[in-house]
Amino acid sequence: MRTYDHHFISEEDVDKLEVMAQEFVKAQTGYEPFIALLKEFLPVHKTDQSTWKRRVEGFYEVSDSLFSAALDLGQAKHGEEYTRGRLVVEAKMRPFSYYHWITGSREPVSNVLTRSDYLNDATTALVKLEDDIMNLCQLLAKLTD
Repeated sequence: MRTYDHHFISEEDVDKLEVMAQEFVKAQTGYEPFIALLKEFLPVHKTDQSTWKRRVEGFYEVSDSLFSAALDLGQAKHGEEYTRGRLVVEAKMRPFSYYHWITGSREPVSNVLTRSDYLNDATTALVKLEDDIMNLCQLLAKLTD
């Protein structure tokens, strides 16, 4: 797993989120209780941009942790032919550019060239990351059957 600089979330909170994701993978409690727990842990205030960006960083860490767990489970079940590309296809994950248009982002395309640019647009990032978490939770349920 890659390491990233966190500007809005503390390292202790990142560690707690990783533990929460690992516990979810072990328990498989379902998507709705898990996302409710994440939203409770990462509350937002409508007018405070730093709380939105904190949630984006937290959801990104959880998504990355679930992706790694799904890749490990997939490789344990299907062997080395289970690649990152296959996981993305099976989980039905879409690129950031898809969500840029779906959410009606006002950012011009020339301003959002990299993943970091998309993560700075909290609305687009949250929609994408929540979808990724949901899709990865569903894939993890299939892989553990």
